[in-house]
Amino acid sequence: MATQLSTENPGYSDKSRFAAKLLLVALAYFASGTLGLMTPYIGAHITLIWFPTGIAVAALMRWGYRCWPGIFLGAFAINFFIDSAPLLDLGIALGNTLAPLLVVWLLRRQKFQTTFERAYDIPLLLAAAAIGMLFSASGGVGSLVLFKVLPMQDAGAAWLSWWAGDFVGVLLAAPLLLNISRAELKKLWAQRVEFLAWFSIMLAISWGVFFLNNQVNSHFLSLAFMVLPVVVWSAMRFGVMGSSLGVLLPVIIASMATSQGLDPFFSSDMQQKLLLLWLFLATLVLVNLMVAALQAGRKRADAAVQQSEVRFRQMFERHSSIMLLIDPVSGAIVNANTAASHFYGYPLKHLIGMNIAQINTKSREEIDAERALAMQEKRNYFIFPHRLASGEVRTVEVHSSPIEMSGHILLFSIIHDIAERQQIKEKTEALLRRYQTLLKTAMDGIYILDMQGNIVEANDAFCNMLGYSLEEMLTLNLTNLNAQYSAEQLRERLRGFIGKSTRFETLHRHKSGGLIEVEISTSSVDIDGQYYFITSSRDISERKKAEQELRDSERKARMLMDSAADAVFVADPVTECLLYINDRFKSLLGYSREELVGSNIYDLVTPAFRDIYRERFRSLAQAGAVSTREFQLNRKDGLGVPLEMNAVTLPDGTVYGSCRDITERKKIEEEQRIAAVT
Repeated sequence: MATQLSTENPGYSDKSRFAAKLLLVALAYFASGTLGLMTPYIGAHITLIWFPTGIAVAALMRWGYRCWPGIFLGAFAINFFIDSAPLLDLGIALGNTLAPLLVVWLLRRQKFQTTFERAYDIPLLLAAAAIGMLFSASGGVGSLVLFKVLPMQDAGAAWLSWWAGDFVGVLLAAPLLLNISRAELKKLWAQRVEFLAWFSIMLAISWGVFFLNNQVNSHFLSLAFMVLPVVVWSAMRFGVMGSSLGVLLPVIIASMATSQGLDPFFSSDMQQKLLLLWLFLATLVLVNLMVAALQAGRKRADAAVQQSEVRFRQMFERHSSIMLLIDPVSGAIVNANTAASHFYGYPLKHLIGMNIAQINTKSREEIDAERALAMQEKRNYFIFPHRLASGEVRTVEVHSSPIEMSGHILLFSIIHDIAERQQIKEKTEALLRRYQTLLKTAMDGIYILDMQGNIVEANDAFCNMLGYSLEEMLTLNLTNLNAQYSAEQLRERLRGFIGKSTRFETLHRHKSGGLIEVEISTSSVDIDGQYYFITSSRDISERKKAEQELRDSERKARMLMDSAADAVFVADPVTECLLYINDRFKSLLGYSREELVGSNIYDLVTPAFRDIYRERFRSLAQAGAVSTREFQLNRKDGLGVPLEMNAVTLPDGTVYGSCRDITERKKIEEEQRIAAVT
């Protein structure tokens, strides 16, 4: 049961696949190494071509760095198979593992693309392989010398052979394995007849050059390069994968022939022989890769052009804007979209084939001249009158530029009906004229600020108010004019005004240095994503002066009333409430100011007499002149106080009253009355 659960675990499945990949890498390394060692060049460990390095690089590039144990295992196994010397084999395997790891690290660091569609991917692979294989050659030859398997005097030739074999192995195997896929194999299978023909020709040429060109005819070295045209054929027709697979044929044949002592590369000088073979193999591989890469880049560019044309046609046909493709020489309409058919009123098939002169109402000479300007890219914007199928002439805006389509130069024209825009423009211009008239004739100073407080527009009234000309005003900032706030405070206030309409009072500084009190009304507006403040400024100096005079007058009147010997009050005849009392009034009745101000005046009258007194007080208020009446008001302690009241209605509708205590007079009058009776 436990075993069944573990095999169904996703982690177990991932580990199984990883183990299978490691085993596949090790087996491929061992098998290809075994085949390579069938033609040893120096001793049992060094061959002219070492395919396992290319296999290792491809495995690390496709499956990641974690595949290194498979490489190490394969390298150790193949070397142990040769000499059964574990320590020596471990040293060689270590170098054979580190070298591909370094190559892949360098390639990934430089964003290497395995499809070789970029020209600099080839030098990247060459440089990385050349650097990485220094480790494998140095590690391998160093181990052979250390364990006395290789004499020191042969170390130089052995090192060069090892490095060259590993280097060529990367160039041969890596491009093939990095690009092999079902899709690429399917493409090659579709070309199987051509590929078999190519294979037969390459086999015949390679066999003739390397096996039939024996030592007696060694001066025919140049015949070896007869295979180059066939390699170019392969690179141009079969892509990176197919050509990399095909180039193995001449490489293997050349290596086998040279290892058996056959010309054209056989020589008594081992280093010369190795150099000649290596140059030949490197030439084949590089020619193959360069041509394949150029071909892949060209195909990608062609595909991009085709895709671009498809996208353009889709955009052209489906776009809601009016679009035409015009022959720049004849003026014939080569293509038109559905929007153009709807706008002009012609069926699409009829519109295509018409001449632009049948639509544009200008003379043919003018049309040809304008078309020439568009073709030379000296001008690409035009305003034309175009006639519709109905006979109506519409003003249109045309944007026209030359483009290449399927190898032909055409004028691509985008057309906008600007009749509505013209109407809007006319309305806007009329509004602008009204705005300018309003701006010039307004009594208040009107100006416009940007977010930095710069004055971007101002009317004559504002300029005259502060003593500046318009030219001077447009160079100023609000900080130059405001005398109340600092620059930072002004910027902060402007930010606070965004999205609001605000009114406040402040001080402006005249050009002469004098200060002017102003009332500001400002509103923010968003114009093309930028906030501006439309502001009116009214000089309120005279109003402030009048207000101050009024306050001074009121203060004097209050001082007179407060210092009066009589009790003084101000009452509202509508609400019958006391609005003001002086000290004499409150002391006369024994109340505090807080108790009396705001209270009803008739609360001070005995209830039985309130209606009589209300009528007397109303007659005082309506008299329009100073009137005198006698009243009796009740003190806080309940005692009545007889008063003689003079009252007058003030301009604001309130009643001013002056009350004099006539208690003593009443007492004397009473005494006199009694004396007269007796």
